[in-house]
Amino acid sequence: ELLIEKFVPGRELTIGILGDQVLPILEIIPKGGFYDFTNKYPFLNPQAGGGAQHVCPAKIDPDKTKEIQDLAFGAYRALGLQVYSRVDV
Repeated sequence: ELLIEKFVPGRELTIGILGDQVLPILEIIPKGGFYDFTNKYPFLNPQAGGGAQHVCPAKIDPDKTKEIQDLAFGAYRALGLQVYSRVDV
């Protein structure tokens, strides 16, 4: 099977959840372009010059941070998850 998703421009954010605890939002800032294989795994092909900066907690205002974390936790609960999850937005 193959899953193809449309590219949605914007910031790359990920939210970890452990049990009932929502972790700080992590922002991934690729060196160039978008967060593709080269930027995610730069050690596999150092000549390609990939890589990314990881900012935690992400520089997002407190109200927006709470909104994003609440949405992530809502999805976690809606799926009946209980132990851990990661939500990418």
